[in-house]
Amino acid sequence: HPYNWTVIGDLEDLQAATLDDVREFYNQFYMPANATLVIAGDIDIAQTKEKVAKWFGEIRSGEPSPALEPQPVSLEADKKLYHLDNFAKLPLLRLTYPTVEQYTDDAYALDALARLLSDGKNAVLYKTLVEELKLAPRPSAWSDTNEIAGSFAINVQANADVPLDKVYAGIQQALDDFAENGFTDAQLQRIKAEQETAFYYNIESILDKALQLGIYNEYAGSPGFIEQDIANIQAVTREDIMRVFNQYVYNQPAIVASFVPKEQPDLVLTGSGKAPVEEEEIVAGSEPEFEEKPVEYTKTPTEHDRSEPPLTELPTLTTPDIWHQSMDNGVKVIGITSNELPVVNFSLTIDGGQWLDPKGKAGTAALMAQLLNEGTANKTPQELEQAIGQLGAQLSISADRESIELSGRVLAKHYPALMELAAEMLLSPRWDENEFERLKSASLTRIKRDEGNAARIASNVFAHLLYGDNHVAGQPMGGTQASVESITLADVKAYYEKVMSPKQATLHVVGALSPEEAVAAAAPVKQWQGEAVALPAQPEVSPVDKPVVYFVDVPDAKQSVIYVGKPVLPASAPDFFAIDFANERLGGGMSARLGQTLRIQKGYTYGAYSYLPAAQYQVPFIAASQVRTNVTLESLQIFKNLIGQYQPTYLEEDLATAKNMVIKANSRRFETLDSQLNMLEEISRLGLEDNYIATQQEFVQNASLKDIHQVIKQHLNEQQMIYLVVGDAETQLERIKGLGYGEPVELDIYGEPVNPI
Repeated sequence: HPYNWTVIGDLEDLQAATLDDVREFYNQFYMPANATLVIAGDIDIAQTKEKVAKWFGEIRSGEPSPALEPQPVSLEADKKLYHLDNFAKLPLLRLTYPTVEQYTDDAYALDALARLLSDGKNAVLYKTLVEELKLAPRPSAWSDTNEIAGSFAINVQANADVPLDKVYAGIQQALDDFAENGFTDAQLQRIKAEQETAFYYNIESILDKALQLGIYNEYAGSPGFIEQDIANIQAVTREDIMRVFNQYVYNQPAIVASFVPKEQPDLVLTGSGKAPVEEEEIVAGSEPEFEEKPVEYTKTPTEHDRSEPPLTELPTLTTPDIWHQSMDNGVKVIGITSNELPVVNFSLTIDGGQWLDPKGKAGTAALMAQLLNEGTANKTPQELEQAIGQLGAQLSISADRESIELSGRVLAKHYPALMELAAEMLLSPRWDENEFERLKSASLTRIKRDEGNAARIASNVFAHLLYGDNHVAGQPMGGTQASVESITLADVKAYYEKVMSPKQATLHVVGALSPEEAVAAAAPVKQWQGEAVALPAQPEVSPVDKPVVYFVDVPDAKQSVIYVGKPVLPASAPDFFAIDFANERLGGGMSARLGQTLRIQKGYTYGAYSYLPAAQYQVPFIAASQVRTNVTLESLQIFKNLIGQYQPTYLEEDLATAKNMVIKANSRRFETLDSQLNMLEEISRLGLEDNYIATQQEFVQNASLKDIHQVIKQHLNEQQMIYLVVGDAETQLERIKGLGYGEPVELDIYGEPVNPI
């Protein structure tokens, strides 16, 4: 079956492929006869057609590939397989059922079924596995339909030490419940409302529109299918959903896969056989060397000059008009009116977040934010979720290191009703002890799961090394096992009383509303009262005097996670954008030096980047990648050389390219409501001027090579950076001494020395 292998291919297949194989595939399939070209934007249709005919008309059309017929698969009985995972910290069970191809009536019904089974607190999988049996924090289900076949999956990552026999039995109990009791009309109505809203957001940007039209033309036969698609979503009935449930899922055979920690084979589902998983052997020096040779291309005969044209005149930056309002209780309101789509995005941010967590209780803000989502004084969690869903809306409260955020999106006509619910969530907490304990348990489960995630380990340890214990950024977001275990419901209530004040808050609104309409709809928030709370100053962080290499052992890891960096400035500092712009050609995208060298030239990784996260406190410059284990040292040397030699090798052509990329990207920067909302949030969070984007663009236009060299010298000095590797110590620890920065310092997964002095 064509879906028997992954799109990217197995390692054995990739190693066996030849250049002739690639050419043959290209010549057979990458031809105009098999292509759909979509051009979307501010264009002249007639002129565009002429240009398409001119530039594409000379290309050999090739032979069209015959349309693929559906190739559904079937199972005679369950196939139960297991894998003992060296890196997993929690057991996971997945059931996968064969279904049908996309855009069929059954495909739409299966999508609705997946949402009914797992989305929300009224979903039967949630009620059974989370609330009743307490086996898992968040089960999920989804339908994946493609061109010639499809599948339906139920996925449950269980709590620590839970046998998958119990999870499997719990899933069957939930499915029995659904078969007997089905679902309510209100649940189906909620799902359809959410799908309608999501449909609009899926075609929000120009790129989204172009992509979706191309998909419809290729797989549904016409770009005009866009109208039929939403009609098909809305046409799904109760009978359709129960029919596909019984036909494809209930008491039907499935692939049942168990993934458990290697040291806990007793958790595997009874009756499972070992899955044929091949693990790559780590062999130092086995990476092939790539020799760059000139390539002779067979070019299409042409009457036109196909040499690369000069860059066009850079576009003029046009930023949306921003309006400001305020409420009597101190809430600041900032917004943008955009009428292209009948929708509204908004966020209410309250300064504080983990920054104001009590000492030793990191994770308090995060738990409080989660608990505010779990119903109100007047609504159960299920009733609140249903009320939000009936509006086809999204509404939730979350926390980060700097703030609490209530965010949502909704059709503009329902914005006033959603703000009523938002105010109720914010001002009338339920403070349910059982929900608090469930959320606390889920947080501890997430922390345990992250202990097996090398990327998460690297992120947390790198921050700990840079900031230490006494800085908000030095603690993992959401806390540690010890800090979360110490948090009580009383701690959460105390945080709420201290921090949740309108004088800390800013409401950001973007969409099809006037300023007056936006503020009037937020009237329920006006009753909110409280006093301002100052954010304590964070300690200043200094870079190291000379590079230091740290190593965290993840035994038998097939990849090494590499972080390189140093502290720089707060995002509100005048020079912050200059550093960000100077980084553009180093690691700002896959066309920059890190990506081009580590991925394109060497093939060591899928991606390599460098960046500066934005925050009110002092942020780091970070260069990072995940590379194959046997080229860890070689990759470190590339990081060292590219960063260390960045200033002397940064030339006028680098500056011209960076200017072109940044300025042209700005022309589409405010295309979506989310991008406009992000701009407003940066203005309020960092204290920026409304025209800060224009100020940044002016810097870009006027920046000289000397300016960029000075920024690199002052802020991106490789000799002030630390190196962190998270990988297999047995094969790599000794090797990376070859980087030339002394003996690596060994740390545990929490960033503490393995051999303390």
